[in-house]
Amino acid sequence: MKLFAASTITAACIIFGALSAGQWARSSKGLERQATRVVESTARDRIPMYAAFCNIPVPKAAVVDSSVVADYQISVTVPSATPKAISLGNSTVTHIQEGKIVEFRVSSPREGALAVHGLSSLVLITPGAEAVVRFRAIYSGRFSLHFHGADGSHFEAAVLEITE
Repeated sequence: MKLFAASTITAACIIFGALSAGQWARSSKGLERQATRVVESTARDRIPMYAAFCNIPVPKAAVVDSSVVADYQISVTVPSATPKAISLGNSTVTHIQEGKIVEFRVSSPREGALAVHGLSSLVLITPGAEAVVRFRAIYSGRFSLHFHGADGSHFEAAVLEITE
């Protein structure tokens, strides 16, 4: 299987997302204003702009029906405040085997969207509700569950190391 570096996925997120890298760098205030707009999406009738930043196409091989039992179930809680570092580092990496089905069960005190870029579709989350992100781990490498907040924040909520 192909190995993708996290930086490649993050760069694709900016390049293929709603904002170009130049637009991203120019104005965080503009980002906050754009976070309240709503855009059309082929995956959903309407999604908030913050959820469109990393709308990378998901390979069909990674899509898993909700009736299929997950090999790995991982609980995650999004912090109420944005972390100072956008990366969790190596302290909280979950190791899984390529080809297995992963299910994140996420709770959050904040509104936002979640995705494992390149492996899962975006899932909206609201305060007090649980969101489920499911996919088949079709690539080896390091992948992050990213949180995109309604306030324009963007950080790792969990990290996977997928091995062959």
